[in-house]
Amino acid sequence: MRLSTMFKRYLVSYFIVLLLPCAAGYFLYATSIDVAEKKSVENSLLFLNQSKQMIDVRLTELDALSKQLSMDRDMLLLMDEQTNNPEIEEDRTYEMWNVSKELAQYRRTNDFLDRFFVFLHNHQVVLEPNHAFFRPRDFYAIQYGSEQGYLQWEQWLRRSHEFDFLPLSHLTGDTRQEEAVSLTQSLPFDHMGNPKGTLVITIEKSKIGQYLDDFVTQYEGDALVVHPNGQVIYQNGSSFAAKLADSAALPSGLAGDRSRIYQDHLLLAVRSELTNWQYIASIPLRSIQQEASIIRTTTIVYMSAALLLGLGFIALFAYRNSRPISRLLALVQEHPVADRQVGRDDFEFLSANIQQLVERNARLRTDLQEQWPLVRDGYIKRLLVGNLQSLAEFEAISGQLGLDASAAGVAALVHLKGYAELEEGEAVNELEVGRLLVRQELQAEAQQPAITDWEPDKVAVILQMKASDHPSEWKKELEKRLESLSQRLHDKYGMSIAVGCGTNFRALNEASQSLGEALEALEFGSAVRPYAPIWYEEGAKKNELYYYPLELEQRLFKSLQTGYLDESKRILHYIMQRNFNQSALSDEMKRQLLEELRTTLRRLLDRYREKDGEKEKLAAIEMALATIHHGMPAAQLQQELDRLVTDICSLVLLQKDAEKDELVQCIVQQLECEYHDPDFTLFRLTEHVKKTEKYMSSLFKKQTGETITEYLERLRIDKATELLLEGQATIDEIAGLTGYNSAHSFRRAFKRVKGVSPSVFRDEGRSGE
Repeated sequence: MRLSTMFKRYLVSYFIVLLLPCAAGYFLYATSIDVAEKKSVENSLLFLNQSKQMIDVRLTELDALSKQLSMDRDMLLLMDEQTNNPEIEEDRTYEMWNVSKELAQYRRTNDFLDRFFVFLHNHQVVLEPNHAFFRPRDFYAIQYGSEQGYLQWEQWLRRSHEFDFLPLSHLTGDTRQEEAVSLTQSLPFDHMGNPKGTLVITIEKSKIGQYLDDFVTQYEGDALVVHPNGQVIYQNGSSFAAKLADSAALPSGLAGDRSRIYQDHLLLAVRSELTNWQYIASIPLRSIQQEASIIRTTTIVYMSAALLLGLGFIALFAYRNSRPISRLLALVQEHPVADRQVGRDDFEFLSANIQQLVERNARLRTDLQEQWPLVRDGYIKRLLVGNLQSLAEFEAISGQLGLDASAAGVAALVHLKGYAELEEGEAVNELEVGRLLVRQELQAEAQQPAITDWEPDKVAVILQMKASDHPSEWKKELEKRLESLSQRLHDKYGMSIAVGCGTNFRALNEASQSLGEALEALEFGSAVRPYAPIWYEEGAKKNELYYYPLELEQRLFKSLQTGYLDESKRILHYIMQRNFNQSALSDEMKRQLLEELRTTLRRLLDRYREKDGEKEKLAAIEMALATIHHGMPAAQLQQELDRLVTDICSLVLLQKDAEKDELVQCIVQQLECEYHDPDFTLFRLTEHVKKTEKYMSSLFKKQTGETITEYLERLRIDKATELLLEGQATIDEIAGLTGYNSAHSFRRAFKRVKGVSPSVFRDEGRSGE
């Protein structure tokens, strides 16, 4: 296969782009290794410091316990008694027992308080939780035998202690052997060198180790705690930890000396501000480098995979992106707009042709802008005639013209007088100039009016009021402006004009009615003073002919035909107002008007005479239509016509609902006929029912509560359910019989609807039988 030049260029460009992130990835990898090692050290120090802080918290709680015992009233009473009388000793037995029970409550507050006691110097009594030993030698022998003798132990207890620690030592007794740290505090706190009691808390090595064992397990390292005097308080028992205890290479734990490298181990140290203990951890360097090794391996694997995938995507994107340009280049070469010059590459050739197309497009836009006045004039004429098919079209045209569709206003006609006596050619030229002058003056007088030539000697204009304008005040202001326009045209150009104005319309869709009134005002009215406009309402009473133009009849017929009750009533009210309120019609004119209205309504009713279910309603409407006559009062006639229009619109809507039901039934029948065809589409369905896909889908959803696609799927699954229960066809055969392209898509659809797979459903059906 011959590769195009464009494809090669894209391939090279994308490859260069791919190399940039690969290079960045390498530098990122190197940085990550360094950061990982530093982060590992920081995390280890943080973890070690957290362990130190938790131990310090426990020791602080022990200090608070000693202070609380110093202030205990019962304890103070026992310590203050200065007697060795046996009788008094026996009297104090109960008090000592109560104090020992109170001591038991403290065990729950701190896991370091598993073993502690209070030695009362004056009574020679050892009190521990729930026990009192009146012979300290027995307590020593049973519970706390050690390398020291009893006398040394008693002398040590009688000394003054201020939260002293006895480093790690082997305690031996009759029942247990263990390593522990002893914390000693003389009581009370204000003993002034003459203590009366001693609190001894024995902290087992395992209690301290529980805060450091997680660190040792996680990093496969060692940990130890060293007393300021150099004695080891805790070590995890490994040979390397023992070696560290005797090493001078330990970091001090102070700022600037918290980590060292010693014999392939990283030594970390922190120092407690409370006890001045030195917490030391040893981590093999291989553990730290293990994380870096994982990063290294992961980086190599992912970068290799990314490079391979990138090369594949490069080829794909190069082909996909170069193909449309190559096709465009071939198309332009077949139909060039600009000639290809020697030495120009493909992009320069395309650029020259595109530039030519842009220039042609700009010229076309200019031509369209030049044609806009003609298009605007056509829009205004359609608006004034009322020749709009829908509300959407009306709103679109209003927006194009810059008019407010909901604003009130008036339509006016400017009649150029005095041209009837001129020769035809001369009159045409004069009228053309005159209309131009009128449009210019109207444009200057009004703000963005809709102006158009109506007849050779007339100019039509739509004038809208603002929402803040008062109708009567706006009418007075408009009359002054139109009068000023007439006088200005007369004074400047010697033109004689007459301005006819219709009644105010409430919305722009009534502008055509207002224009018709303006025309009648010019034909039958006269100005009350020179240059003043002629208003329709001032001269409409003089018209003895009924008002029911063809355009108004067509609008009434269309609104009834669509079942639009509000619009039908509005048109009917307008007709009654024009003929009964604003005109003085004779009985003959009223009779003719009523006959015209009957004809319009009967013409619509003729469409429903063949419907069997509507004959009774048609007969009732026909009877009501026959009972109205021109001799009725206007209000009663209006009421009867409103009732007729309401019944007709109801009949139309019922018929439309029946047509919708028929359409939905037709869709359902077609789906049941073609559900087995996997190539069945909504487009084929629209061709069958002769409706648009949007209308058909919306109607079906509204009538049935589900979309056509959902109904079709449910229909197919129901048919498949029947076939599964029959048990004669395989899953693949059922998929083909119910309109699915593959068994896989059938299984997914079946499980989505039924909640189980087809095979499970068939098995459950058989077991149910």
